[in-house]
Amino acid sequence: MILPAIETGKIEAVEMIATGHGIGRKGCKESVFYSFSTKFCNYLNPKAYPIFDSHVEKMLKAYNRNFGFHTGAQNNLRDYAIFKEWIQSLMTFFDLNCTLWELDKFLWSYGKNSHK
Repeated sequence: MILPAIETGKIEAVEMIATGHGIGRKGCKESVFYSFSTKFCNYLNPKAYPIFDSHVEKMLKAYNRNFGFHTGAQNNLRDYAIFKEWIQSLMTFFDLNCTLWELDKFLWSYGKNSHK
């Protein structure tokens, strides 16, 4: 059920992996493994799934503040459909000719080091 969804690039695959597993921390019903699920989906289908993490989120929002590449009202990047839309908007706005993996590496490393 999950592998065919990943192979066809369905956004719902991220949610299917991130939740519904019953794993929780003390005092929490269930943890949401959003970042992990995007990495897992990217590993199996790198052309369909950009990778989310907090460093990438920080950089996307900073670039959008400075350049306005995404004009949509929604900015909850922990909703995978919205996150993917932002990534696609960034790539189009800057006419990027790179893979999702290359873009992730750039955003992640820049975001990780931008607070220093």
